[in-house]
Amino acid sequence: MTRRRKLTRWLPFIALSAVVALGLVIGAVYIWSSGPEKVPVPESDSATARTFVGISTETALPLNRADKNNLFWSAEDGSGGRVHSIAPTYFPSIERISDGFVAPDRDSIIIYDDKLNERQRFEVPELGAGLQSSSRVSNNGKYAAFSFHDSPAAGEVKTQIVVANSEESRTLDVPRDIDALTVCDDGTIRWIEFDPHDKKDEFGEGSLKVKTWGLGGEPTAIELAESLPSRPSSASLLPCGLEKGYILGHDADGKRLAFPVLEGEQGLHIGSPSTIVDVEYPSLSRFDVVQGDVFYSLDGESFLTATDLNTGKLIYKHQLDVKGPNPVSVTYDNGKAFVVARPTEFDNGQAILPVDLKNPECVGELIRLRGYNEIPKKAYVKRFGESFMVVMNVLPVDKDYTVRCS
Repeated sequence: MTRRRKLTRWLPFIALSAVVALGLVIGAVYIWSSGPEKVPVPESDSATARTFVGISTETALPLNRADKNNLFWSAEDGSGGRVHSIAPTYFPSIERISDGFVAPDRDSIIIYDDKLNERQRFEVPELGAGLQSSSRVSNNGKYAAFSFHDSPAAGEVKTQIVVANSEESRTLDVPRDIDALTVCDDGTIRWIEFDPHDKKDEFGEGSLKVKTWGLGGEPTAIELAESLPSRPSSASLLPCGLEKGYILGHDADGKRLAFPVLEGEQGLHIGSPSTIVDVEYPSLSRFDVVQGDVFYSLDGESFLTATDLNTGKLIYKHQLDVKGPNPVSVTYDNGKAFVVARPTEFDNGQAILPVDLKNPECVGELIRLRGYNEIPKKAYVKRFGESFMVVMNVLPVDKDYTVRCS
């Protein structure tokens, strides 16, 4: 039980470590190629209709200032390339915002248009390259929120929350770690602060507080539960208005639980938990998500599961044919899952496997990714050739992208 609790809490760091080990093995035989300096996204809308953008990061740690993350694009016709090299944020993501995208850079958050042209840069003092722990987007797509974890060798843990829309951003420092980052349609941010009753068991029973940070003023707090049987899962999501949220966890016997969270005239209220089917834990961090009343997860054997959080019953369990080793990332977006696999037919180069979440047997053709693995020559020399770039997430330019079942 203790091991499962620790896996639930520290998945972001386990994921990073697992990919690092993979990178060190492959990095030993990796051959650097500078590639083109920059490959712009095609200007015509018809050319980008079946195009993806993504972000990749170096996983052969430790990182150095010569390392860079790549913003790249890839199309179903095989074209693509790197557009930008940005600061080596640990565990980064690119998110959709309005009609463009947003991603972290050194001491800043950058807004891009749908062709990855830089539109706006918002300064974030003292962010540095940062270690990104999570990111969320509002349902209307107007706001994106990022959280960055800072745990210095000497000093208190700090979380830096950055919220942005296409016109402005704001930043808040929280002197602790947080869970269940949520962003609402009006830009309001919510998160969970969990305090274990036994400080020696931070994954066990504890009290739960929800903080709400509106567009103006300081965050407000509400004690949501004096006693919760376990620390919430990273997939937990809080409500906004009439929408229902869910806090996922488990009881002392290891049974998986889903606590509904509602917002009414008296504020937030946590309901009685329902027992949900015990699916395998996700393979890596960000491999599970709550969307509406459904919990999706991809495990280490590439089984994609969907669980109804209202009934606790399994909707489906379907094994994906990833055509190679385990996937390195998965992005859940608008009813689809975009799995980044390493198919043998591409010599284990990374590729997108699109999946329709309503019908997991509807899987698209593999889309080979381009430009994600380019590294600066200076970084290559400093690492003596040991490099393995991993695609952290991808998004279709067309938010209404449909999977063409193969």
